[in-house]
Amino acid sequence: MLWFLLACTNAPPEQMALDKDVSLPEALAACAKLPTPVKRGRCSLDALSIREAISPDQCTSVPGERWQSECMFQAAERSTGSLQERYSICALAGDYARECGFHLWQKDLMELKPGSADTKDGLLIRAGQLLRKHRSYAEPLDYSYEETFWTWFWGAWWEQQPAHKEGDTKGCFRWTDPTDRSQCTEWAERAQKWIKTREANRPR
Repeated sequence: MLWFLLACTNAPPEQMALDKDVSLPEALAACAKLPTPVKRGRCSLDALSIREAISPDQCTSVPGERWQSECMFQAAERSTGSLQERYSICALAGDYARECGFHLWQKDLMELKPGSADTKDGLLIRAGQLLRKHRSYAEPLDYSYEETFWTWFWGAWWEQQPAHKEGDTKGCFRWTDPTDRSQCTEWAERAQKWIKTREANRPR
């Protein structure tokens, strides 16, 4: 036991942060000894994350604006609170607030599985309901929320269609309802550009 305590005492703070056998207070105290705010912030966030201790209250003690914002981002994603509570945490995420809100509604949107065969009937109705569910919370973080939402929806839908080409709207005839088909055509160009951008940014 003495050997273990001595080993922990002599271990670098970054190692202590990632060692679950070290208590959270000890790990955070070790992180606080690091020489720069960047190192202290990253170390503290790692200590909280590895112990699944991230919460808005804990995040306020993370040194450095960048790492505190990242902590709030993760707290919002991990929260089991109401939608309003999760977006309220996102609002505390500084420069990451917009992306944080984006992750909340994107997760729900992707659960609709746009483009898959089993979600076509009533899909646009459910997507519209989801848009309205998030709107009052998401728009304050992202003024282009509605456009981004539909671009993602239609991009995800087109991504599942066989042999689609940019500028080709023939795939929209898969929608039997004229209103749905019209909306598909309206968003086709933006959605297909979204796909092209995603493909260009994928790791090779």
